[in-house]
Amino acid sequence: MGTSTGLRTMTLLSRSHSRTESERAVPSSTAAAAMLGLISVALIAAVGYARPAQQEEVLARPVQIGNASGPAPLEFQGALMLSGAPGGVASLQGCPDQPGPTVHPHGKTLREVLDNITSGNPFYVWGLHDGVINVKPSKGVPALLKAYFEVYDSGETTNAISAVAYLSSSAVVTSTAAALGLARSGDIGPGLHAGPQGPASSPRPLGIQLHDVSLVDVLNTVARTNKHGIWIYNETHCGSVHQFGLFFEE
Repeated sequence: MGTSTGLRTMTLLSRSHSRTESERAVPSSTAAAAMLGLISVALIAAVGYARPAQQEEVLARPVQIGNASGPAPLEFQGALMLSGAPGGVASLQGCPDQPGPTVHPHGKTLREVLDNITSGNPFYVWGLHDGVINVKPSKGVPALLKAYFEVYDSGETTNAISAVAYLSSSAVVTSTAAALGLARSGDIGPGLHAGPQGPASSPRPLGIQLHDVSLVDVLNTVARTNKHGIWIYNETHCGSVHQFGLFFEE
């Protein structure tokens, strides 16, 4: 009788001890989870703050524009090239005898120059997308730049100039342009016939692989990967002529 009672008492004490250890473990696990949560939030915040800081650095780059003047698209291109920032300029043009307004850009930083050009010709707007500056008509991105790529792979291409040249003649761009009534311009662009420009291209492939993206997304990724230079898209409508040109310049 005494032995049985003693065993029951020891069993109860053992269960009580186990519960106590479990209860002690719960706060420890909760504290660890809370700590991991705080670390995750801190990392996300750090990345979030770093990206705007990097973008501001791009816009704060000095640009010595001089006494330049000309159509807004050309002045945008010049400012981006002088700054060394990766970017892209999309422009719409009419007949050669109907040029847009001439702008006289000035400013000390890239942001100031870009703002000054848009004030001289509000037909265009600019924006920064993950470190790549885009200039487009204020009414929106031209339809061809919205061409959809289910998959894009730069393959063995080792430089941005070739990557954009291949894009311009790709099946996706060719078929979309045909649907829009656009022919490819005979002008292949300065980046493709002006000889070597900028630092020598790396012999390594660009290594770009994308899914479910638009043509402008691909172009921005090429510019971002290249770290400098700009893609240029020109669309011309003059009488029965409707054509486009797409190339990369560095």
